Amino acid sequence: MLSYICMNIGIIGAANFLPSILFGMGYNTALSANFMSVWPNLWGAICYVGWSWHSDHTRERVWHGILPGLLATVGGALLVACAKNPPTATNLGFVSNGVRYFFIFLTSPQVGAYPVLVNYRASTLVGSTEVGLGISSVLVCQAVASIIGPFLFPNSDGPNFVPGLLASTVLYGIGSVLYALIPATLRYQNRLATKYQTEHVAQSQDATSTHTTEVDLEKSAKTGA
Repeated sequence: MLSYICMNIGIIGAANFLPSILFGMGYNTALSANFMSVWPNLWGAICYVGWSWHSDHTRERVWHGILPGLLATVGGALLVACAKNPPTATNLGFVSNGVRYFFIFLTSPQVGAYPVLVNYRASTLVGSTEVGLGISSVLVCQAVASIIGPFLFPNSDGPNFVPGLLASTVLYGIGSVLYALIPATLRYQNRLATKYQTEHVAQSQDATSTHTTEVDLEKSAKTGA
């Protein structure tokens, strides 16, 4: 669940304050900033549907959850580098504002990992009660992220919002790493379960063999008597 919170905090905060972030990229009117914020969100909606459909089509959950986070981490790191050295009238900056705007599209596919994570979580649970509680906990995590996310971008950090972009990038990376640990943890648990079952079967066989030997000895003693 921690991976889901990390994935959500950054993208929710950035999505809510995207017009303000774009204002620092030169789209310095309310109309232009809000209009230009449409396209990254539209791309995110396309990724949400397309990426989750592809995950269902290929029946793969691990890489479909990791790759969007890694891409968002790269995009976020580039946005941070650009925000630290923005173009001005006397400085070309790290890159132009148009390239900075393109980097936002690298973070948008992160939303495509959400349904993948929910389905992956549900597939690791057994029984309707566990599944219901598991999915409910995911939704609670999303609500928590929705509360925390906006605090990453206070007005005092404008117009480039370097701390918020940096925090979002770090959370993207942490979320991806934690998500990658889920299958590794499940494999470890399976190995422990298999080892326990093997030892339990071996102990049962030893107990059965010992009991059989004792019965045979008793029969032999009675026959000899």
